[in-house]
Amino acid sequence: MSAPSDALVDPKKGSSSAEVDIVNYSVDGVYLVGYNQYSFVLSNGVKMYGPVAAFPRNVFSWNVTSPMDINEESLSLFFALEPKLDILLIGKGSATEKIDHQGILRCCWKHNVNVEIYPTPTAIGTFNFLNAEERYVAAALIPPIRLDVFDSDRRMLKQLADGRELRQAIAETSISGLRQLPPERKKLISSEEAPPLEPPTSHKSGKG
Repeated sequence: MSAPSDALVDPKKGSSSAEVDIVNYSVDGVYLVGYNQYSFVLSNGVKMYGPVAAFPRNVFSWNVTSPMDINEESLSLFFALEPKLDILLIGKGSATEKIDHQGILRCCWKHNVNVEIYPTPTAIGTFNFLNAEERYVAAALIPPIRLDVFDSDRRMLKQLADGRELRQAIAETSISGLRQLPPERKKLISSEEAPPLEPPTSHKSGKG
């Protein structure tokens, strides 16, 4: 098995054939834990650039250049498998990417392969879930051109921002002390302070 540093494989962009290069093998299974516009990150820390074909224990580079290259020829790798997949998940990239939806459905049905087509982030989540359920699943994934932030992500980011602001306010209060208290509280504390100590009176001893 190749070391992770040797496992990065750039897809051959000039061909739409189904030839692939094996990238990763793990007896514990493979999960996709991150992605951006150019690459995917596997659960073992390996980063893969370009489109990928992911299976429960293997990940390959997948030689397509755009969602419109997804057709019977480029999917032939998945059709050749025995036994047949429980389901093939296709991640077309961003939600707005155009794809030959009907053509893909027809060729998959022709080969008796169940298929679902999603934006890549959704396909990744579904693949990880089904893989954890030990389903015989595969995913054909294209990195999304744009990274969409959904409402749940916005809420999470807002919570993180609010948490940072709260921690910052607490830190500033602990550092600046009374300067951060409201005026009413300052006056109350000032009124509770003990009066200042008077200097001791000097006693002169008289002559008897």
